[in-house]
Amino acid sequence: MHRDATTKKGRHIYGVGYSTESGKILTAGVREVSDGKAETYVKNTKEILNDISESTNFLEKTSNFMTDRSATEIKTNRLLNAGNNATGTCMDNNINEFRCAVHPVLQFTDICQKEIMKFESNIGFCAASDSKSPSDSKTLTLLRFVSKLFYKDGSGDPLASDGSSTALSMGNVYNHVIDVLKCCEENPYLMLKNYISLFFGPSTQLSDVSTSLFEESLLDSQTEAILAKLVVVLRCKCELLFKDFLKHGKYHEPSNNIIKKSASCPPNNICLERLMAKVDSKFKSAPNCNINSIENTIMYSGNKTGARLEKKSSNDKKNIISEARKSNRSNIKIMKERKSNLFKSHVATIRQREEQQKKELEKRSKHKQDILEQMRDIGIWEDRNKINTELEKC
Repeated sequence: MHRDATTKKGRHIYGVGYSTESGKILTAGVREVSDGKAETYVKNTKEILNDISESTNFLEKTSNFMTDRSATEIKTNRLLNAGNNATGTCMDNNINEFRCAVHPVLQFTDICQKEIMKFESNIGFCAASDSKSPSDSKTLTLLRFVSKLFYKDGSGDPLASDGSSTALSMGNVYNHVIDVLKCCEENPYLMLKNYISLFFGPSTQLSDVSTSLFEESLLDSQTEAILAKLVVVLRCKCELLFKDFLKHGKYHEPSNNIIKKSASCPPNNICLERLMAKVDSKFKSAPNCNINSIENTIMYSGNKTGARLEKKSSNDKKNIISEARKSNRSNIKIMKERKSNLFKSHVATIRQREEQQKKELEKRSKHKQDILEQMRDIGIWEDRNKINTELEKC
C-alpha cells in the first residue's frame, strides 16, 4: 500500500494506491480531508478500501506500507497495523513498514547546507548574494549559477532504481553507503579524487565537467576540509534514517517470510507522487471540478478500467454497466453526505482556531495589564543608579 497527501490552494488531498506482485500500479482512491492528522488518514484509508469492496478485507491482504518519512505517516502505519492485528484472521498479520528511498536526498541537502554555512562563516567566505532563498549558502548559490552554463534543469521522475529492486533490497545500498562514508571520514582524500564509489556497479566514464572537477587544485586542502565535515553529518543522518536496515535493525537479517511478503514493494513512493501531480493538473485545468470527478477520471484511466471492460464478454459487460447504473443513486447520496461532513469538519476547525486565537489574545492582554500594574507599583527605573538601588532592595 502506497499513501501520500498534499495541500493545493487550501484543500488537503489524500491518496491511496497499491503495487501488486505482478508489478501493476493501481489507484485505490483520492479524498479531500479536513486535516492532516493520522486518525483522519486511517478513517479515509478504511473508507477507500470499503468503497472498493465491502466483502473483502483489503487491509488484511496488504503485505507492506510504502510512505514518506513524516511522523504522521509513521503514526498512521502504527494505527492501521494495530487495527489489522485486532481484526485479522492470520496469526502473522503484521504489515511491513518501508520508507521511500528518494526522500532522504532532500534531508541530505538540508544538513549539508547547514554544515557548509557554518564552514563559510568560520573562514569568512563572502560572495555576491543573489540566491533564491536567504538561507542558501554562498557555495550553493555559486554552484547553481555555474551549473546553468552546462546543465538545463528539466522535469522528470527521480527514480534511482531500474524497477527490479525492492524496498528490502535497498538495505544493501544503505549499508554500503554508510561503510563508504566511514572510510571517507578517516581519509577524505578518497572522495576528493574519486577513488571510492558510493554505489555498486561498474564506474561510468566521467564527463569533461566531472574530469575537470577532480583535477589538482590550489583549493584541494580546503575542499578536503569541507568533505571531512560533510561525511560526518551524512553518516550520522544515514544511521538515523536507515537504522531498520543496519545491525540489530528489524530488516538487517530478514526472515524468509518478510522477504516473501516484501517482494512486491518497490523502493520508492513515486507512484503516489505521480498521482498527486495528476490531481494538481486536474485542479489547474478545471478549478471548479469536485474531488469525486477527479478521482473517477484518474482511476478510470490509470487503472485501465476501460481496457479491462472491453475484454469482458458482451453479457458480462452489460451486467457490469447495469449494476453501475443501479448503484449510481446510492453512490451520489454517499458522496453528498461525505461532502456535508467535510464542510462541517472545516467549520469546526475554523471555530477551534478562532477560539485558540481569542485565548491567545486574552493571554497577551492580561500579560500587558500585569506589566502596567507592576510599573505603576514599582515605577520606571530610568537610569543605572536607580536600577542598582532597586536591585539592592531585592
